Amino acid sequence: MFSLSLQAVCGIFGNSQWIWAVGAGIFGALGLLTFNSMVAKATPQTIGTFIVLMIVAQIVVPAIYQAIMSGGLPFSKIVGFVLAAVAAVLLLK
Repeated sequence: MFSLSLQAVCGIFGNSQWIWAVGAGIFGALGLLTFNSMVAKATPQTIGTFIVLMIVAQIVVPAIYQAIMSGGLPFSKIVGFVLAAVAAVLLLK
């Protein structure tokens, strides 16, 4: 049933790559469930780590997407990602 409806939708919207959208939705949902279960088990001493992790993920994922879609990853952006990772590690200590 699902494959038939997916074929019908793909027929309507032409060359859309629905398999990527469905996969992204599934992985996003699994990641959200995993993150929520980790936050539910966190102690007051470790909750800050999860907040930093969430903020870094919300910044890095769109930045990487934008860098890939713009056609490349210049050295300055690589340095920026490395510095952001270093800052996140320092915030977690």
